[in-house]
Amino acid sequence: MRVLHVSSAKTWRGGEQQVAYLIHALGKLGVNQQLACIHNGELHKKMQGFIDCIPYKKKSALNLSFAWRLKRLCKDVDLIHVHDSHAHTAAYISARLGNTTPIVVHRRVDFPISKGASSKRKYNHPSIAKIICVSHLIKAVVEKGIIAQEKAVTVHSGVDPKRFDKPSDALHNLLGLSSDTPLVGNSSALADHKDYPTFLKTAAEVLKSKPNAHFVIFGEGEERTNIEAKIKSLNIQDHVHLTGFRNDLTMLLPCLDVFFMPSKTEGLGTSILDAFAAEVPVVSTRAGGIPEIVIHQQTGLTSEIGDYKSLSRQITSILSNDELREQLVKNANAHLQSFTTEKMGGKVLGIYREVLKG
Repeated sequence: MRVLHVSSAKTWRGGEQQVAYLIHALGKLGVNQQLACIHNGELHKKMQGFIDCIPYKKKSALNLSFAWRLKRLCKDVDLIHVHDSHAHTAAYISARLGNTTPIVVHRRVDFPISKGASSKRKYNHPSIAKIICVSHLIKAVVEKGIIAQEKAVTVHSGVDPKRFDKPSDALHNLLGLSSDTPLVGNSSALADHKDYPTFLKTAAEVLKSKPNAHFVIFGEGEERTNIEAKIKSLNIQDHVHLTGFRNDLTMLLPCLDVFFMPSKTEGLGTSILDAFAAEVPVVSTRAGGIPEIVIHQQTGLTSEIGDYKSLSRQITSILSNDELREQLVKNANAHLQSFTTEKMGGKVLGIYREVLKG
């Protein structure tokens, strides 16, 4: 079996980590793989040497030259697996140009498929063999936008449960804080849908009862300036730390006392799975596919989107109750066994076989 993965992402976020995880898992299962990715993009830098990378330049969302190249590349390929919207577009155009290689689309976002004519053609073209959705919620959303609903299937994203170090004082030392300082953090990109304004309003509320708590944001993105302004307006700059993107999260994430994710939309929330693996209790909103992994009062605590007062009470309850913390971590660790890279790879391989057999 020869599979060509296609990604058009230049940066490294949760979706790109999932592409890497999947390629590694499929490699262990003996799948012959190649990866077409942006020249000198983060995925290219991290994956070259492990997989045969085919770098290309992204000129625009409508990349005709790459679509023609994709058609030529597929002479020696059994299946194309596209991992984002622009990669999907390139594969679709390639099919319109005569490429008969079946396409598997990976869908990681929870917003509806556009009702525009071009989007309808792209998602309903006969070359689209399967649409892998990372949550049941996304599957339900996708089914509303396609004719052959049986093409939509759910394969939850997975993480490596053994990836993280044991808790230490590494983060406290990095921030210059005493080892008994409560730490609440998030490792998501600084993007609008992650709702950092609610993160910060929640922080201000928690500080009323836990004045020694500190809040850490690992990540970078286009919302940094707005976040910095919000921190200043709430007068909590002495308690909030923007670390930027970190390559040492395997060491730093286990140092948190609470992982806090107040997203407005979320395909699944693989950062939460990382928190499970790092044995950090989770507080989150019920956005998108999050309830499929954070089961309220079992594997974490959840509130409605934007409800910073409820979210602050939940964070405070974990910081004040060791027994609650331990129970949430124990349950989350057990639940995590259904969301490993190995399980994800096995399910995707089953889909590949179904497509090629069909």
